[in-house]
Order: sequence, then structure tokens, then C-alpha cells
Amino acid sequence: MHEAVKAAMARDHEAYGEAVARLAAADPAQSGLVMGAMVRMLLENLHHGGIASDDVRAVLDRVAGQTARWLPAETLRVDVTALVLMLSGALGVHPGAEEAPPLSPRDTAAYGPLLVADLLAVTSYPLDLCLSAAMGEIATVQTADIP
Repeated sequence: MHEAVKAAMARDHEAYGEAVARLAAADPAQSGLVMGAMVRMLLENLHHGGIASDDVRAVLDRVAGQTARWLPAETLRVDVTALVLMLSGALGVHPGAEEAPPLSPRDTAAYGPLLVADLLAVTSYPLDLCLSAAMGEIATVQTADIP
């Protein structure tokens, strides 16, 4: 995941495509959990008073617009629905299967790093610190869930 986010931040489509392929082959539940925690933390850091629909729209517009400029369609055709599902999932909103199909491991691996890279750029938060904080948050939650 680290490689995919760094490639997205550098706008290196070749490195991004390779990193996404590796990430998609890994455990999608785990990588989705980590990326979701990172997105949520970064959004909360950016919007201390709460996240409004305009804030979500701004993220989607930035990610879709910027990605379309540097990432060739043969590597990834930007799917705003997938971005919405990744973003809403990070915020704890999960539509039912009848509303939207679940994201594939490839979609999770492709769109999560784009959201993280965008939010890191906007917040100037360091990637390694964000990743470490997300892992710590997940460990705390998982430890608290153990009876």
C-alpha cells in the first residue's frame, strides 16, 4: 500500500500500476481496513468540525480530476462510483448490496491509494506517520474487541 500511495503522490503511472497489482493480490480486507482508517483520519484532521457533503464532493472532484490528468485510461479509468464507495466506507457508511455492488480487490487497491495521496497532499501529513497512526488505531480497536 505504501508503494501505491507513493506512486500516486509522484504521479508515476507505471509504478502505480505495478503497486496496485501487488496490492490487489494481497489481503483486500486488511488493505481496505488500513486505507479506510487513513482516509478517515485525514478527513477528520482536515475537517475538525465535521465533514459536510461539500467536503466530500471537493475530495471526489480533486481525486477524479487530478487522476484523469496523470493516469492513462488503460491503467485505470476513473470510476467516481468506486471513489464514492471507498470514501463512504472509510466514513462508516456501507450501502447494501442492492444499492451498490461491493468493490473488487482491484478497485480497493486502485482507489484507496488515490484518496490517501490526495488527502496527504492537502493536509501535508507525512505518509509514514499516517500509516503508523492508522495501524495503531486498528490495533487499539481490535484489542478492545477481544473479550
